[in-house]
Amino acid sequence: MNTVRTFVSPSEGMEMRCCSDRLAVEAVKGRFAVADGVSSSHLPGQWAGLLCLDFITERDPADRWAEGLDAERRTVLRQLWEEDCDEMESEADTAGARRLRRTRSFYGHGASTLAGVTIDGGELAYCIVGDSCLWVREASGRTSCLPSGIFFTSITDALSSDWDTRPMPVTGRMTLVRGVLVLATDALSDWIGRMEADGRDAIGMLVELRSRDEFEALVRRYRAADGPERLNDDDVSVVVIRIDDPGSDTFEVTRFDPVGRLDAPLGDKMKTEN
Repeated sequence: MNTVRTFVSPSEGMEMRCCSDRLAVEAVKGRFAVADGVSSSHLPGQWAGLLCLDFITERDPADRWAEGLDAERRTVLRQLWEEDCDEMESEADTAGARRLRRTRSFYGHGASTLAGVTIDGGELAYCIVGDSCLWVREASGRTSCLPSGIFFTSITDALSSDWDTRPMPVTGRMTLVRGVLVLATDALSDWIGRMEADGRDAIGMLVELRSRDEFEALVRRYRAADGPERLNDDDVSVVVIRIDDPGSDTFEVTRFDPVGRLDAPLGDKMKTEN
């Protein structure tokens, strides 16, 4: 049986509603994604959520998802983001609405990274924009990261709601093998890379997590650590996919996301497939 677990945690001391990370899981279609809204943009979490939802509702495999963002889909996604901006302003108190209008005017757009995969017929297809990552741990222990050789800094490629920035995604396909796939946003990916380089089995730690409390305990422990073990204080989001049967397209999903489903803030507005 192939299994999927998802976890999300905001920055230290922040409420979950302030988290800009999003994730989406559509196990029946074998589609999984994480996205990290860029803090220097307006309502980044809402834009990240829209990209995740678009990813799991599309028919094209992951490596062709970005190619399929034609003018019509870009227009729809931007309109949905604008609608959500208007809705949040209308629901805020006077001071809050003023702040939202000011930041919307200043930034002008939302922006987000994305890492998504499609698993179908024993094959893995992937699409990665920015510094969210796909980690592949084979049963042999061989571990790789996509994009390879990535540097984690305060600046990254991202897709923006005004579509002024459309960076070249990292895409590809590979044969699915027994092991573990981890989709993680930047802070957690940075931590995984440093831990693995230091001989510590970070991916193994994530695989062993059985509850949200265990995930929160891990996050707190390593945020307080020093040296290569330290987890930078940022939102973290991860989808852990354990592949025990590469030939099966069946996944048992256990979600440990908080109430409110961070992956679907605008789910009722998105198109659905018959």
